[in-house]
Amino acid sequence: MSACQPTPGSAESPARPAAQLLRGLVRREEQPDQGAVGRVTTVRVTPRWPIRWASASLVSNPAAEPALEGAAALAAGGWCALNFWRCRHAHCLVTGVGWLGLSLLAFVEAGFGHSVIGGYEQGAFVVVLVIGCVFEAAWRITRGTNAMT
Repeated sequence: MSACQPTPGSAESPARPAAQLLRGLVRREEQPDQGAVGRVTTVRVTPRWPIRWASASLVSNPAAEPALEGAAALAAGGWCALNFWRCRHAHCLVTGVGWLGLSLLAFVEAGFGHSVIGGYEQGAFVVVLVIGCVFEAAWRITRGTNAMT
């Protein structure tokens, strides 16, 4: 029996992973209305969903989001730095250094309690990834290998 099908004798089906992810992406906010409607329900799709979704319970602390972004960048940068040491892939040099630097910046921002780059830490994360991939492609085209030997 599939995990998405209800078990015999149960009143409801188990939660589906996609539905749980969608609930994390879309946030409903109900606010009392002074007019005749009674309640106004606002549905917002969070644009920076991975970090916002993971830090939903930490929103009251202004340093929580930069700290979580720093932890993510530290994990990715550490992984790439270790992977560069192990297999010498060209992109790992760029992404490892870039993400470790971004994690340092994010932790400094967490200490300040606000972003110093206007909240674009996740965009910077993606830019480092793109630069790393372009660097590895150029390295492979010019040298015939993606390893930096």
